[in-house]
Amino acid sequence: MKKRLIALLLTLAVTVSVPGLAERQNAGLEKQLAGMKAAMRQEKIAALVVRTADFQTWTEENEKVNRIDVVKAVDSRNLPEEVVDHTVRETAQDGMRMITSPVEGSNLVCCKLKFDAGTIPFALLHDYMLLAGLPGAMDTENYGRAELQTELATLTYGASFSASAVRYETGGYHPYLDVSWTSPADQIGEGYEIIEGTLLRTDFSDYDLIRKTVGQRSMSSKMMMELFPNMMIESFADAALTEAGRYDLYTSGFAFIACLEREPSSPAKGYFHPRPYAKAF
Repeated sequence: MKKRLIALLLTLAVTVSVPGLAERQNAGLEKQLAGMKAAMRQEKIAALVVRTADFQTWTEENEKVNRIDVVKAVDSRNLPEEVVDHTVRETAQDGMRMITSPVEGSNLVCCKLKFDAGTIPFALLHDYMLLAGLPGAMDTENYGRAELQTELATLTYGASFSASAVRYETGGYHPYLDVSWTSPADQIGEGYEIIEGTLLRTDFSDYDLIRKTVGQRSMSSKMMMELFPNMMIESFADAALTEAGRYDLYTSGFAFIACLEREPSSPAKGYFHPRPYAKAF
């Protein structure tokens, strides 16, 4: 730690102004935005204009509000005691188990899909983890990557595609592919549609983009381990005590980074459909 602090203190960042750089960057951004607009359908452009106008109106109405005046400091002695009983409903539709729990007064719908990953062979676990992080970062059958990310941000407030192990009170675990998102109640259908298209019709044929994404994930994982070594210590301790901990450490620890650093094989052409490999629980 001492050596790291000394190295940080000795590091000097020097910036040199480049004449015309801002103009060239702005021109490049305008060209990129023009390309995105040309690739979008007219109805999507119109909907984006409406959402932008609504956001601008909200900003103008709230820009003069002093947020510090509406924040109230509380501590453990004056926290309000709130007891809320939520009604949980369980139904089955199209062979899938569905659990819902409505909250009165909320205009948001928080959704999560779980796909059983327990049948994935051990030798393919790292490939499965890699694939689980690619939806949303690739083109789909209906959207380019840039347009898809805009749709995910506006309709789902940023969707999460991840792999995890659900832990049981008995000490066991089970692996799942988790897909989580949040949508306004009046846009839940549109939100689900964009999630379904991302999950079932992601195009994995852009090999260069996959290599770039994998490299970024490897670098990010290494950086997290260097900045927060306590997280790895906790992971090793958890792996020594629980089955779920061993699974999590294998699928997201050093072994997974080693997998990311290998030259990835070129994916088959076409679209990735997880339904033959995962069953809804």
